[in-house]
Amino acid sequence: MRIQKADAIIFQLLRKNVNLENAKWEEILVYPMSVKPGTLDYDFGGRSAITQTIPNVALVDRFGTKLPVVTMAGTFGLKVRRHGIGLKDGYTRLLDFWDLFELQHQSRPIDKNQPDYIYALNYYDFIYDRKYCVNIDTFRVRVDARRNAFEPTYQITFTAIGKPIVIDGGSKDAYLKVLLATSKIIDDGFSILNEGLDYLSANIPSEITDAIAILDTLSGVVDNLNVLGSAYGSAMNGIAGTVGQILSGNYALLRG
Repeated sequence: MRIQKADAIIFQLLRKNVNLENAKWEEILVYPMSVKPGTLDYDFGGRSAITQTIPNVALVDRFGTKLPVVTMAGTFGLKVRRHGIGLKDGYTRLLDFWDLFELQHQSRPIDKNQPDYIYALNYYDFIYDRKYCVNIDTFRVRVDARRNAFEPTYQITFTAIGKPIVIDGGSKDAYLKVLLATSKIIDDGFSILNEGLDYLSANIPSEITDAIAILDTLSGVVDNLNVLGSAYGSAMNGIAGTVGQILSGNYALLRG
């Protein structure tokens, strides 16, 4: 059993000082998608190699799956929305994500007197239960003066490169912290439930499971017979009505 954990998509930007010997990742920004994407595509592919031997026969070498690629498109909205104690309109949210994209790809310090940081980005989709450390490949902003003059559209494509990076002490953002904690509680609960069901399945005598399977099969047969009988009855009623109309018409002609 799986349930939707929350209606939220969140990016978490992390950094680490590479000049320090025992540097750890630290959170510097949590960016929730206050306006959900208009489209969200997950592209999953395999790396299997297929070699044909004789006509209609082939061998398959399995090499696992490709890295997932995610594409989202939409707008950042117009209205002011709240995240934590902050209020931001759509224009500000757009520029903030622009800054996030540039920070993630920063390769050297902007100021030579500042620490040398490397950046990483976590992605949490609590709607479809997807969690990755990602690299944003493209961030495209489109301003259409004729169709959408006040609300630029965007398209973001990123590649999942592994599991999310876990930071010591967890997220400092209250919203993300609650979502991650709730997600763990749900996962743990379903894990216990599934273990219990597996135990029952393994310990129930085969005679009982066979009887349940037979009852399920018979129930399906009965349902199908009921549907068939209903369809047959409707058809026979239609035929009887048509025959009755013909006989009535012929009788009227004979009388006339």
